[in-house]
Amino acid sequence: MVHDVTPEEVEEVCHGKHIARESYRKRLQVIGSTIQRKKLIVILSPEDRNLQPYAEGIYYVITAFKEEGI
Repeated sequence: MVHDVTPEEVEEVCHGKHIARESYRKRLQVIGSTIQRKKLIVILSPEDRNLQPYAEGIYYVITAFKEEGI
């Protein structure tokens, strides 16, 4: 568990109500809350470490951390 965020919490944010915006290298910054109202920022990549794209709609979690300011 990195940054005190579980994989389940990342799933809750990504599948719940959130704001998503494109970042550099086609990455997505997803901002939302878990069921327990923990506010998180999740960074997702559509490419693997070799910059090869995953299938349509598939993303790799780069990092996730608590957002204190939203």
